[in-house]
Amino acid sequence: MWKILWGIPKLKVVSLSKMLKEQLIFLIKNLGRYEQINGILDKSTQYYRIGDDYKTSLEGLLTLVKGHNSVDVLVYLWELHLLEKHLLIIFLLNNNIKDNDTKSIIITITEIFVLMTTPVDLDQNVDFADENVCLQRDILKAQHAYKELFAKNPIVLRTLLNLLNDHLKIEISKHTESNVMIVHLVLSLFRNLLAIDKKDKRLQYNLVHQYYKETIIECLCSFDSKNIELFQRNIIIQEIFYHIFYGIEPSDILENPTAEANEFSKKLLENEEKKRRSSSF
Repeated sequence: MWKILWGIPKLKVVSLSKMLKEQLIFLIKNLGRYEQINGILDKSTQYYRIGDDYKTSLEGLLTLVKGHNSVDVLVYLWELHLLEKHLLIIFLLNNNIKDNDTKSIIITITEIFVLMTTPVDLDQNVDFADENVCLQRDILKAQHAYKELFAKNPIVLRTLLNLLNDHLKIEISKHTESNVMIVHLVLSLFRNLLAIDKKDKRLQYNLVHQYYKETIIECLCSFDSKNIELFQRNIIIQEIFYHIFYGIEPSDILENPTAEANEFSKKLLENEEKKRRSSSF
């Protein structure tokens, strides 16, 4: 039923119990709430007040989502508008990666982001009257909405890149399990977002454009692919570029692919000739 990418866990379809729903609602309510603030000229604005115990609630949500790993839970969280009404707001309010407390919050939320954006796809030959298939279609709708949210919020992508770069500065020989986990986490989210609904070319282009503007692609191109310790990381990067170029024809990138390829080959030969001449002196 599912098309699985390298290293991506398979989502289950299980019955969502009343108790589990109540647990999720309780944790989400404890994250925070919106309040109206009355200003001058009777104008009012909305303000998000973070809950006193929001850190514990975030950890509780992560444990439940990771533990159940089911489509039902993810669809229910979409119906409760968890990502746009709570997670993104809390993420942006805690985007200082230099502070250990806020950094731990960012990492927890990023883990939830990764679980909520786990790529899924439907087989072509399915019974759409099947309740399980309807759930799967709902998760695809949810993830499409998530992709749009990330494409429209470059500051979130920028913070994720800062988090990634902060751990890439550490020498590989000094990497801890935590360093490796955070790097894989951020790369997995970058990969997941690109893998969602690639048929929507407008949305795919907007997201890739944001990756380019926020220098995410530049960062990915700087990775050392020869280091055996980075094997798993490099697989995720390969997947990222696969999704970037998926369905793109050479004519979409180059005005005249044949002519530009010949021109590139000519320049390579000229450079080699220059090197040969300089070495002969």
